[in-house]
Amino acid sequence: MIRDAASAQKLPIDTIIKEAAPGQFEVNLKHRADPLRAADDVIMLRRIVLGCARAHGLTATFMAKPFLEFAGNGMHVHASILDRDGRNIFGGPSGRRMLESAVAGLLRTMPESLLLFINTWNGFRRITPGSYAPTRAVWAENNRSVALRIPVSNDDNRRVEHRIAGADANPYLVMATLIQGMVEGIENGETPPPPVQGNAYDEDGLSLPDDMDDALQLMEKSAFVDRALGPLLAKVYRDLKRAEIVAFWSEITPLERTTYL
Repeated sequence: MIRDAASAQKLPIDTIIKEAAPGQFEVNLKHRADPLRAADDVIMLRRIVLGCARAHGLTATFMAKPFLEFAGNGMHVHASILDRDGRNIFGGPSGRRMLESAVAGLLRTMPESLLLFINTWNGFRRITPGSYAPTRAVWAENNRSVALRIPVSNDDNRRVEHRIAGADANPYLVMATLIQGMVEGIENGETPPPPVQGNAYDEDGLSLPDDMDDALQLMEKSAFVDRALGPLLAKVYRDLKRAEIVAFWSEITPLERTTYL
């Protein structure tokens, strides 16, 4: 039913596969050279999945961590940059250097822009060691424990997989932030730290904020986020997230009452 609905709406679905948690599935969307259309595809996919579930009397969720005991839901973005002739700048003799500079830009800006990738209180529950979700701003070749993975591919398809965003993230803001980070890394000729060789959860590296408030404090000091979103949208986003945090702080949970009564 999902494939039929996607076909009717010309949504380019590739594979649908069972994932680690009960009732969890991964849906891969085919490549789009236009990041705005790619973000549109994410929104269309969410609507299709939710509609198909309702039609069968079921419930679907894109919540980042719906069950504490099981793996959470992420939104992985495979990104490259095309030149004006439509060629992947990460390919060819100088492509590897370009790719590493893009990776360096993404790593440098990841802590201060994390709240754009993990945009909910619940989303930070997903970022725990050994949970298939990265906890450090590190990169590696074909390693699924890192925040930035370089998949095995041929020269023309060389790319970086950004693995930190939750399934509930805003794809438009994610795309804008990734593009800005990659472009800055390339324009500045940045060099990343050495790639991780083993399990990233056991390696040293730049730790990411592990709660929403810490992430917001970094974002509030960030000139990069202003460049990625524009100053007005960045300010509105920060204000909204501060209001969300205050709302969560204002709620006394049942666990608190049972613990301290």
